[in-house]
This record gives sequence, C-alpha cells and structure tokens, in this order.
Amino acid sequence: MRSVLAALLDQIGPTRFALGATLIGLSVWAPIATGGPVDVRVPIDETGGFEDRSAPSTYQYDDGTFSYGIGVNLPTWERCWMVSFDAVGGADLISTVLVRWSSVPNGRPIRIAIWQDSVGNGDPADRVLLRELSAVVKDAVSGSVGPFAVYAIDPPVAVTGKFFVGMSYQGAGLEFPMVFDQSGPPLSNRGFFATTTTPPLNLSTAAFEALTPAGAQDKMGIRAGGLGSTFSYQGRLTSAGVNYSGLADFLCTIYDGPSGTGVVGSPLALANVPVIAGVFSLQIPADPLWFVNAPDRYLEVQVRTPAGSGAYETLTPRQRIGQVPASMVATVAQSALSADKVPWVGVTGVPPSVTAWSPATNGIAYNGGYVGIGTPTPIAALHVRGGPLYNNALIETDSTLGTWLNLVNTSGTGRTWALLNAGTDNTEGAGAFLIRDNNAGAVRATFLPNGNVGLGTIAPTAKLDVRGDIRLGAGGEYQAIGASAENLSIIRGVVNANGTIRWGAGYTVTKLALGAYRVSWGATPGFPSPPSATATAYLAGSPIIVYSNTALSNTDRSGFVEFRTVNLSGVLTDSAFSFTLAGPR
Repeated sequence: MRSVLAALLDQIGPTRFALGATLIGLSVWAPIATGGPVDVRVPIDETGGFEDRSAPSTYQYDDGTFSYGIGVNLPTWERCWMVSFDAVGGADLISTVLVRWSSVPNGRPIRIAIWQDSVGNGDPADRVLLRELSAVVKDAVSGSVGPFAVYAIDPPVAVTGKFFVGMSYQGAGLEFPMVFDQSGPPLSNRGFFATTTTPPLNLSTAAFEALTPAGAQDKMGIRAGGLGSTFSYQGRLTSAGVNYSGLADFLCTIYDGPSGTGVVGSPLALANVPVIAGVFSLQIPADPLWFVNAPDRYLEVQVRTPAGSGAYETLTPRQRIGQVPASMVATVAQSALSADKVPWVGVTGVPPSVTAWSPATNGIAYNGGYVGIGTPTPIAALHVRGGPLYNNALIETDSTLGTWLNLVNTSGTGRTWALLNAGTDNTEGAGAFLIRDNNAGAVRATFLPNGNVGLGTIAPTAKLDVRGDIRLGAGGEYQAIGASAENLSIIRGVVNANGTIRWGAGYTVTKLALGAYRVSWGATPGFPSPPSATATAYLAGSPIIVYSNTALSNTDRSGFVEFRTVNLSGVLTDSAFSFTLAGPR
C-alpha cells in the first residue's frame, strides 16, 4: 500500500490543485500545497456493524461501515480530528471514548480530548477544553481497519448541550490513522480537524477546520459513551431583592459534606441557562457510583449574571441531596438485572449464594449450568418435571410451514432429524406428523390425521402403506409376499364330495350335478379377472382327475370357477377336492 501511495504522490507534484478522479484505486482528497499536509483517502475493504454496549447513552454518526482511511505525508506531523455531539437530555457524563484505527502501529502514543461548546453554536472556535488524556493506539489491524478501541474516561467528564470529542495522533511520513464512513446523508459542521508540522498540537488553542463540502458527508470513526444519569435542581435567583430574568451561567459542584473541600466528581459548568422571574431549573449529570453505599451528598451552586460576564458568586448554604442516592442506586440495580443492558458477569460484589435464577416450586431453577422447570435439582441441560395432565411440555407456533423440533448430533457422521407437525403450506397437508431427515431433505415416515401411516411415502392410502420391501423374523429372514410386480389375492379351501365346505373361508360352493361343483367368491377382495385355479382330488381308491371347466369374473370383482371330478375313464364322479385360486387383487 505504501509504495503505491508514494508513487501516486510523486505524480501529484508540488503545485497546488485538487484532484477529483480515482487513480489506481486511490482517491486523493483536498487541496495539496507545497510543503503542506497531504490528505489521502484510501478505500477500506471492511464492513463493521453496529455495537450494542451497556452505556445508557451512545453518541455516534457512523453506521459501522467505513469506506476510507485518511492520512498525512510529512516528515513530522500531528493531527487532531474531532466530532460535535449534542448531550442527551441536555446534560451527560462522558465515561468512554471509542475510535476505530486504520492501518497504524499499536502502542503509538495518542491524546484524547473532550471540549465543551461554551456558546452552543457548534463552532469549535468557542470550545473550552474539559479533559485531555494520554493513551496509546490499540486494536489496530495491519492493512485494514480494526474494531472500535474503547478508552475509559475516569472520572467521567460532565458535558451539557453541544460538546466535542477528539483524538490526536502524531505521525512520521505517510500514515493513515483516521477512518471515515461515507454512507447516508451528509452531516455538515459535525466533523473538524487541526494539523501541525511541529508537534505537540495545542488542543486548547489550535485552529480547527470543518470538513470541506466534498467531504462533509464523511462521518469520523469516533464515538462516545455517557452514563446518561442526571438529577434536576430548581431554585430561585434574586438580585438586590428583585427576581432576576435573563441568562445566567451556573457552576455546580457535589461535595461529601455541608462544608469542607471533599469534592465528589468534577465541577459542571452550565452556560446560558434561562431564568424567568427568578426561577431556574438545572439538569445536573451525576455518576451513580457517587451515591452507592455513601452518606448524603451536598450541591454547591455558583452563578454569574448576565451569562458570560463577571465573576461567579457562591450561593449558600450547600443544598443537601440525600434523596438522590436512592434513585441513582435503583437505576444501577435495574440496569444490572436487565438482560439487555448489563450481564451478570458485569455486576461486582455479588454474594456467592446469589445465582442468575432462584429455585421456585413449579418454577424455573438454575443449578450448575443446568436449567430445571418444575424441579430445583435439574440433572440435564434442560430438565422438565411435572406440568398439567397430558401437557407436560408444549411447543406452539402459528407457522404455515409447521412446528419443528430439531434433534442435532454433530459427532462424526451424525445427522439432524426433525419431528414436524405440518402446517397448511406443507406438502403433506395440515395436521400430518412427519419424521424428517434434514440432511437428506427427505421425509422418512408420515402419520396422517386419518390414521394412515406411510413408510417411503408422504401420502399413505392404507393403515400401513410401505413403499419397498418388508422383512420379518428375528434376523429378517422372511420377506413379505406381494413385494413382486403383482399384488395377489388368494382363496383356498377343501370341498366335500356332497358340495359342502370342509374348511376354508371367503367362498361358497354349489353342487351342480354329478362330479360338477361351482366355487363362488364375493367382491371383497375379489378378482378383477378370472384367477388361476388348481385342484387335487381327496378320494381314496381309484385315481380321480379334477379340472376347472368354466370361470367368470364380474365387474364388481365377484365371480366363480366350476370344477369337474372324473375317473381315469373320463366319467364324472363325485369326489372331495382341495383348490387354490390366485389372481391380481
């Protein structure tokens, strides 16, 4: 990256001009003067996402997608870039500053600064430096852009109205510390920077410039986090016995007693506060930790009128604020117990006996990583005990694609099986119960609401509908008949010589004449066409021959077959015989 940029800068030359074209993937931005700073904006192939932190208030303009890095090419230089924000609710305590670094070395010294906009017009010329901190670059990623590096501001800094947050970096040669987000609408007069070739930069007096119109939509990769906790104070202000009306400046300090110098937190300046007929109202940011396990606190107020002129006068006595700790501590506790704010691991001083959940009769218990419902001593990751009769556990959805319970095994060639209660948009129809192999995307067993069960089919037409071979026996040594191409119906029996049934079922017999018998069957299961008939005589003594003479199958699948019994000479003779009829079902 550096060699390409160096080559690009060689092509720029010493003359002053602005470049608007893209060249070999690099877009040069801002006028370039002989001996002056060079700003180079480099595309970054990295997309971040919004961060969800536990601070009650978060200040940011970027959406987490950073498109460019901007750097300076001078032998020695320092640049400070800052962003203007508006305090939530008019006042806040800034407890963290976050920055995303481009490809710069970790461990490089930096300075973090927070300013108050004394006029409230967003012009950095009116800024007042509240806090300057020394730190180092961290979480930077070579050749890309790293995650947001979080810097704690301890103690937190009180701000009101408009305020500025900035980051100052000293460089040598061509470096790219700043990242920018160019998505979304432009934000005018929100981003500023100041540069010097002779570090250190004076963060109190340095002249800051706004981003040029072409770059005004750039959102710098700087964010801030506030505690978001304030309390209100109302009072009356008189001058020479007359209620004062106009603007006033207030300086508020919290002490640990009604007198003395035990200051708690930093003094807070509230400028241009309107006072109407002597009445004023202040929103004073405060750190909840100031009131945890602490005695009463006291507020000292200093005021000057009109705003911006004269010396501050201290109002006496200090005001006791003993009722604030209760509300502040309650806010901390509520945040700690809220799953979407502070996890249990973020709460300190928790007694060993306190767990995330407390056991309760017929309620939920947490014990050693196991969750129990209806039991305080679960012995599985999820242990359910008891519950209403016939309804010990319930999984319910209104999805038209059914209600799914997935069983997953990730060892070796383990698979994912689903138990599925089909909905209206499932092929099997609403109400079907399926066993589905999710790895193969195939239903292995189907249970329809009418009681039909299918193996190998999602539309069973019988109580048990199997598509494929069926094996029986302890070792699967038997195979079900009918697994061939023909699905057969079979009737068999023994007929006495007088035409009565000796044994068998599903047929009737009529003796037509000497040696003539008609065997008839009904429509169920019946035969759609005449079946094959075989018979053997049951007469001891001289041999008898049995043969079928006439067969008929009706459209309703009923019909008959006539048998003849003759001796070897071909003479009809009465004789008992056994028979078998087999044909398509």
